[in-house]
Amino acid sequence: MQKVLVVEDNIMQCKQIVNYISKVNENIKLYNMAYTCKEAIDIVKKQIVDVILLDLNLPDKSGIELIKFVEKNNIIKYINSVLVISGEYTMIEDIRNNPYVYSCIYKPYILEDIKNKLEDITNCVNKERIMKKINNELEQLHYNFSYNGTRYLAETIFEIYCTDNYLIDNLKKDIYPVIAKKHCKSINTICGNIKQATKWMYLDCEESIINEYFNNEYFIKPKLKEIIFTVLNKIKH
Repeated sequence: MQKVLVVEDNIMQCKQIVNYISKVNENIKLYNMAYTCKEAIDIVKKQIVDVILLDLNLPDKSGIELIKFVEKNNIIKYINSVLVISGEYTMIEDIRNNPYVYSCIYKPYILEDIKNKLEDITNCVNKERIMKKINNELEQLHYNFSYNGTRYLAETIFEIYCTDNYLIDNLKKDIYPVIAKKHCKSINTICGNIKQATKWMYLDCEESIINEYFNNEYFIKPKLKEIIFTVLNKIKH
C-alpha cells in the first residue's frame, strides 16, 4: 500500500483526483491533502508518505520550494517519487530533470494519466523496497556484490517473489531466461555466475553465520534453492 500526499490548493481538483484514484487502484491510498507549501513540508518532514502529487502554483510559495526542501535535506526516500501537475510550463521545464521528480503532467490533465503515472511510481518504489530487503539478506551471508552473480541472484529472488510461486522447480527454465534477456546474456552465463558467487560465499562466510541463518545444528552447505527460498521466507515476514 503506497501512501500519497496530494498538494493542490484547488479543493475541487484535489477531491476529484483523490476520488478517482481511490476508486481505480486500491493499492494507492490517500494519506493527506495539503493546500499550501508549508503544510506539505510539515508532512514531508515526517517521511510518512511514499509519493507526492504536487501542484507548483500554491498560495504561499511555489511547489518548487518543496522539491528544494527534500533535495537540501537529502531525503532520499522521495527520489523519483514526486509527480508534478501544473500549467506553469516554464516552471515545469526548470525541474523536469530533478532527481526527485519522476514525471510532469501539464494542466488541463486527464485523470487516467495521473493514475498511470502514480502506478508507475509505486511499482518502482515497491521494487526498490523489496530489492533492498533481498540485498540485506544476501549481505548477511557475505555475498559479494562486486560479483555479477550476486546481483543476478538478487534479481532471481525478486522474480520469484513477484510470481509468488514457491513451487518453481527449474530455475534454468523458469527464471534465468528472464534475467538473461534483461542483461543480454546467455542462460548458461547467468547460471554459471550465480554458482560462482555462491561458491565464494561459502569461502567468505563463517560456518557459524551460515548455521544460524539456516537454523542448522551442524555445518551443511545449503544448496542454491535452499538459499533462495530461505531468503524469500525471511523477507516475507
